[in-house]
Amino acid sequence: MYYIKDMNKRIFILIFLSVLLVVAIIITILTNHKGGIDLPSNDLGQVQPEKQEVYTDFNTQVVPSKDINKTTIPTSKGAVKPTDVRKLPEISPLGDGVYSLEGTRSDKSAGFSMVYYEMDNSYSIAVLNEPIAENREAASKYFLEVLQISEADACKLKVYIGTTYDVNQELSGQNLGLSFCPGAVKL
Repeated sequence: MYYIKDMNKRIFILIFLSVLLVVAIIITILTNHKGGIDLPSNDLGQVQPEKQEVYTDFNTQVVPSKDINKTTIPTSKGAVKPTDVRKLPEISPLGDGVYSLEGTRSDKSAGFSMVYYEMDNSYSIAVLNEPIAENREAASKYFLEVLQISEADACKLKVYIGTTYDVNQELSGQNLGLSFCPGAVKL
Protein backbone atom coordinates (compact mmCIF):
# COMPACT_ATOMS: atom_id res chain seq x y z
CA MET A 1 0.00 0.00 0.00
CA TYR A 2 2.83 2.38 0.88
CA TYR A 3 4.48 1.69 -2.49
CA ILE A 4 1.29 2.71 -4.38
CA LYS A 5 1.02 5.97 -2.40
CA ASP A 6 4.70 6.68 -3.03
CA MET A 7 4.26 5.94 -6.77
CA ASN A 8 1.18 8.22 -6.99
CA LYS A 9 3.13 10.97 -5.27
CA ARG A 10 6.00 10.60 -7.76
CA ILE A 11 3.61 10.69 -10.72
CA PHE A 12 1.92 13.79 -9.31
CA ILE A 13 5.30 15.51 -8.82
CA LEU A 14 6.40 14.58 -12.36
CA ILE A 15 3.17 15.93 -13.86
CA PHE A 16 3.43 19.11 -11.76
CA LEU A 17 7.04 19.69 -12.86
CA SER A 18 6.14 19.07 -16.52
CA VAL A 19 3.31 21.61 -16.35
CA LEU A 20 5.62 24.06 -14.59
CA LEU A 21 8.21 23.59 -17.35
CA VAL A 22 5.66 24.23 -20.09
CA VAL A 23 4.53 27.40 -18.31
CA ALA A 24 8.17 28.50 -17.94
CA ILE A 25 8.81 27.91 -21.67
CA ILE A 26 5.72 29.91 -22.62
CA ILE A 27 6.75 32.76 -20.30
CA THR A 28 10.26 32.67 -21.75
CA ILE A 29 8.91 32.81 -25.30
CA LEU A 30 6.55 35.68 -24.49
CA THR A 31 9.25 37.57 -22.59
CA ASN A 32 11.77 37.17 -25.42
CA HIS A 33 9.27 38.44 -28.00
CA LYS A 34 8.43 41.81 -26.46
CA GLY A 35 9.60 44.67 -28.68
CA GLY A 36 11.98 42.49 -30.64
CA ILE A 37 11.22 43.62 -34.19
CA ASP A 38 12.13 47.09 -35.43
CA LEU A 39 9.47 48.04 -37.97
CA PRO A 40 9.53 51.00 -40.31
CA SER A 41 6.93 53.51 -39.13
CA ASN A 42 4.88 53.31 -42.34
CA ASP A 43 5.03 49.50 -42.72
CA LEU A 44 3.34 48.31 -39.51
CA GLY A 45 4.69 44.80 -40.13
CA GLN A 46 2.25 43.90 -42.88
CA VAL A 47 3.10 40.83 -44.92
CA GLN A 48 4.32 41.57 -48.44
CA PRO A 49 3.66 38.55 -50.72
CA GLU A 50 6.15 37.54 -53.39
CA LYS A 51 5.88 34.47 -55.64
CA GLN A 52 7.99 31.39 -54.90
CA GLU A 53 8.15 28.01 -56.61
CA VAL A 54 8.76 25.60 -53.70
CA TYR A 55 7.16 24.05 -50.63
CA THR A 56 7.99 21.06 -48.44
CA ASP A 57 5.97 17.91 -47.99
CA PHE A 58 5.50 15.83 -44.81
CA ASN A 59 8.78 14.00 -45.37
CA THR A 60 10.75 17.29 -45.37
CA GLN A 61 11.65 16.93 -49.05
CA VAL A 62 11.41 20.03 -51.21
CA VAL A 63 8.90 19.54 -54.02
CA PRO A 64 7.78 21.94 -56.75
CA SER A 65 4.63 24.02 -56.49
CA LYS A 66 3.11 26.70 -58.69
CA ASP A 67 1.83 29.33 -56.29
CA ILE A 68 3.39 29.46 -52.85
CA ASN A 69 4.18 32.95 -51.60
CA LYS A 70 7.09 34.43 -49.74
CA THR A 71 6.68 37.03 -47.04
CA THR A 72 8.89 39.87 -45.85
CA ILE A 73 9.74 39.89 -42.16
CA PRO A 74 11.48 43.07 -41.04
CA THR A 75 14.05 42.55 -38.28
CA SER A 76 16.55 44.80 -36.52
CA LYS A 77 19.27 43.02 -38.55
CA GLY A 78 17.58 43.51 -41.94
CA ALA A 79 14.56 42.14 -43.77
CA VAL A 80 14.21 38.39 -44.35
CA LYS A 81 12.07 36.89 -47.14
CA PRO A 82 11.08 33.37 -46.06
CA THR A 83 8.33 31.18 -47.47
CA ASP A 84 5.02 32.21 -45.92
CA VAL A 85 4.37 29.04 -43.92
CA ARG A 86 0.70 30.00 -43.52
CA LYS A 87 0.26 29.17 -47.24
CA LEU A 88 1.77 25.67 -47.07
CA PRO A 89 -0.65 22.77 -47.56
CA GLU A 90 0.65 20.92 -44.48
CA ILE A 91 0.03 23.84 -42.12
CA SER A 92 -2.60 23.49 -39.40
CA PRO A 93 -4.06 26.48 -37.53
CA LEU A 94 -3.85 25.95 -33.76
CA GLY A 95 -5.51 29.20 -32.71
CA ASP A 96 -5.61 32.88 -33.49
CA GLY A 97 -2.42 33.48 -35.50
CA VAL A 98 -0.70 30.25 -34.39
CA TYR A 99 0.16 27.60 -37.00
CA SER A 100 1.70 24.15 -36.74
CA LEU A 101 3.36 22.21 -39.52
CA GLU A 102 1.40 18.95 -39.71
CA GLY A 103 4.41 16.92 -40.83
CA THR A 104 6.29 17.77 -37.65
CA ARG A 105 3.40 17.99 -35.17
CA SER A 106 2.05 14.47 -35.54
CA ASP A 107 5.18 12.58 -36.58
CA LYS A 108 7.27 12.07 -33.43
CA SER A 109 9.82 10.10 -35.47
CA ALA A 110 10.86 13.48 -36.88
CA GLY A 111 12.22 14.27 -33.40
CA PHE A 112 10.82 17.81 -33.39
CA SER A 113 7.74 19.91 -34.05
CA MET A 114 7.49 23.47 -35.39
CA VAL A 115 5.01 26.27 -34.70
CA TYR A 116 4.75 29.75 -36.29
CA TYR A 117 3.37 32.76 -34.37
CA GLU A 118 1.90 35.35 -36.72
CA MET A 119 1.67 38.09 -34.07
CA ASP A 120 5.43 38.64 -33.91
CA ASN A 121 6.66 36.50 -36.84
CA SER A 122 8.42 34.08 -34.52
CA TYR A 123 8.98 30.34 -34.67
CA SER A 124 9.06 27.77 -31.89
CA ILE A 125 10.61 24.37 -32.37
CA ALA A 126 10.19 21.65 -29.75
CA VAL A 127 12.75 18.85 -29.63
CA LEU A 128 10.58 15.86 -28.78
CA ASN A 129 13.12 13.20 -27.91
CA GLU A 130 16.77 12.24 -27.59
CA PRO A 131 19.34 12.57 -29.06
CA ILE A 132 18.90 16.32 -28.60
CA ALA A 133 21.89 17.35 -30.76
CA GLU A 134 20.80 15.26 -33.76
CA ASN A 135 17.17 16.33 -33.51
CA ARG A 136 18.10 20.00 -33.17
CA GLU A 137 20.33 19.66 -36.24
CA ALA A 138 17.50 18.00 -38.20
CA ALA A 139 15.08 20.72 -37.05
CA SER A 140 17.54 23.45 -38.08
CA LYS A 141 17.94 21.95 -41.56
CA TYR A 142 14.17 21.49 -41.89
CA PHE A 143 13.65 25.12 -40.87
CA LEU A 144 15.96 26.26 -43.71
CA GLU A 145 14.22 23.96 -46.22
CA VAL A 146 10.70 25.03 -45.29
CA LEU A 147 11.48 28.75 -45.24
CA GLN A 148 13.87 28.57 -48.23
CA ILE A 149 16.36 30.96 -46.63
CA SER A 150 20.08 31.01 -45.85
CA GLU A 151 21.60 30.26 -42.46
CA ALA A 152 22.49 33.96 -42.11
CA ASP A 153 18.87 35.01 -42.70
CA ALA A 154 17.57 32.30 -40.37
CA CYS A 155 19.74 33.69 -37.57
CA LYS A 156 18.04 37.10 -37.99
CA LEU A 157 14.61 35.64 -37.16
CA LYS A 158 13.09 35.03 -33.73
CA VAL A 159 13.42 31.28 -33.25
CA TYR A 160 13.06 29.40 -29.99
CA ILE A 161 14.28 25.80 -29.88
CA GLY A 162 13.71 23.97 -26.63
CA THR A 163 12.87 20.70 -25.00
CA THR A 164 10.88 19.60 -21.99
CA TYR A 165 12.04 18.36 -18.61
CA ASP A 166 10.89 14.81 -19.31
CA VAL A 167 13.06 14.68 -22.46
CA ASN A 168 16.23 16.24 -20.99
CA GLN A 169 16.39 17.69 -17.49
CA GLU A 170 19.63 19.64 -18.05
CA LEU A 171 18.57 21.37 -21.29
CA SER A 172 14.90 21.98 -20.52
CA GLY A 173 13.77 25.59 -20.28
CA GLN A 174 16.67 26.91 -22.39
CA ASN A 175 16.60 28.36 -25.89
CA LEU A 176 19.04 26.01 -27.58
CA GLY A 177 19.03 28.11 -30.75
CA LEU A 178 19.38 26.98 -34.36
CA SER A 179 22.44 24.72 -34.55
CA PHE A 180 24.33 27.01 -36.94
CA CYS A 181 23.57 30.40 -35.32
CA PRO A 182 26.02 32.33 -33.14
CA GLY A 183 25.09 31.95 -29.48
CA ALA A 184 23.43 28.55 -29.91
CA VAL A 185 23.93 26.17 -27.01
CA LYS A 186 26.79 23.78 -27.75
CA LEU A 187 25.58 20.19 -27.57
